[in-house]
Amino acid sequence: MAQMRCGGSCASNCVTGRRYVRNAVEYLGFTEAEIAAAIEETHRVGRKIGAHLRADLDTGLRLCLKHGLDLTDHVFPVDDESIDLYLQAQATSVPTYTIALQTAVDWEVLRRKSIAERLAHVRQLDEQRLSQTVFDDRAVEARVRFVRDQAPDAFRRAAAAGVPYCLGTDAMHGLFAYEMEILTRWEMPEMDAIVAGTLAGARALGIDDETGSLEPGKLADIIAVDGNPLTDIQALGHVSFVMRAGVAYDPAALLHGDTPSLMAFSSAQPRPALAAQGASACCGSGRR
Repeated sequence: MAQMRCGGSCASNCVTGRRYVRNAVEYLGFTEAEIAAAIEETHRVGRKIGAHLRADLDTGLRLCLKHGLDLTDHVFPVDDESIDLYLQAQATSVPTYTIALQTAVDWEVLRRKSIAERLAHVRQLDEQRLSQTVFDDRAVEARVRFVRDQAPDAFRRAAAAGVPYCLGTDAMHGLFAYEMEILTRWEMPEMDAIVAGTLAGARALGIDDETGSLEPGKLADIIAVDGNPLTDIQALGHVSFVMRAGVAYDPAALLHGDTPSLMAFSSAQPRPALAAQGASACCGSGRR
C-alpha cells in the first residue's frame, strides 16, 4: 500500500514482463496470493488497481482477472476465454500500441520537433518495423508479428463483445494522439478513438465526474486542434490550444519543458470560442 501512502489515487503492480536483453523470457513477478492480496487491499480503501501484463493468460493475466483487477496495462483480450474473463471481472483493457513496436524513443531526435513532426517520425519507424521479416530476437519477432497479423482483428472482436477499453502510452509521452490514430487504422470510428483517449480513461479511473468530457461542472481540460479529427484523426497532432483545469498553456512551451500559463478562467468569466472555424476541441482524460 506504499502507493496509497504516497498519495496515489490508483495502484499498479508489475505482474509480468521481461528483462530487456536478447531472447528474454517472461516472468511472473508475484504469486497468486500476493496478486489477490494487492487487489483486495486496494479495493478495501476504495481505490482502483492496474497491472503491467502480457496478453498470454498464463503469464499472470488470468490470475489478475480472476481476482478482480480493474485495469490491464498494455494488453487486450486475444481469444474468447480472455474476453469472458474480462467481462466477468468488468476489467478495462488499456492497450499501448506504440510501445509494442518502439520500446524506446530517441528524445534527442524528437526534442525540437512539433507534435505533428514527432508523430510523423514514429509513423516512419513503425512502417520500418512492420515491414521487417528477419529478426535476431525471438521476443521482438513475436511482438511484431502479433501486432502486424493478429492485433487488429483481436481488438475489434473484444470491443464488439463489450470489453471496456481506454488508451495508455507507457513511455511514449507526447505521442498519445498516435494511440487514437492506431484505433482508426484498426477500423474503429474516429469518435470511438477520441472517447477511448478521453472519457473512457476518466471512467476507468473513476474520475469521470471531474473530467473526460465537456460538461457543466467538470474541469476545463481541453485542447483545440487545426482541422477536424472526426474526418482526419491526424489533426490531433496539430495542437493550437491547451487548457488544464481552466488554465491555458502555450503548446510550444509545453513541448520544450516549460509550462508558463497564459491565462486562467474562473467559473464567472467567459471562455474563448474553441471550436471556431478551422479548429476542433476535445477534452482531456484526466490523470493517466
